[in-house]
Amino acid sequence: MTRVFVTQVPARLAEGVWTPTVDLQPARDHGEIIILLPSGVGFATPDEPLAALRGKLADFNVKRDFLLPMGDPMLMVIAAALLAPRFRLLRWDRRAHKYYPTIINVA
Repeated sequence: MTRVFVTQVPARLAEGVWTPTVDLQPARDHGEIIILLPSGVGFATPDEPLAALRGKLADFNVKRDFLLPMGDPMLMVIAAALLAPRFRLLRWDRRAHKYYPTIINVA
């Protein structure tokens, strides 16, 4: 089964509860949603999330799965770097209100 690895769901803190600010339903059209790191978690250095992301992306299938970069920009960059040189990404189209698969190949 195809999976969509979301780096972190953007959220807003209201009354002590993190509430998502985006709807992931359109991404579900491309596979099962896997949230890599929880909303609201901040990191002082890249070393902290690096180990967590490395472990969670260990079984990412570059021919089948997608990365959906969201949330903390540092997390998005680390996830992409771990998957390089080639991976599949979902890119949002504001006009069509849906995600399009994109192949990233930096080799």
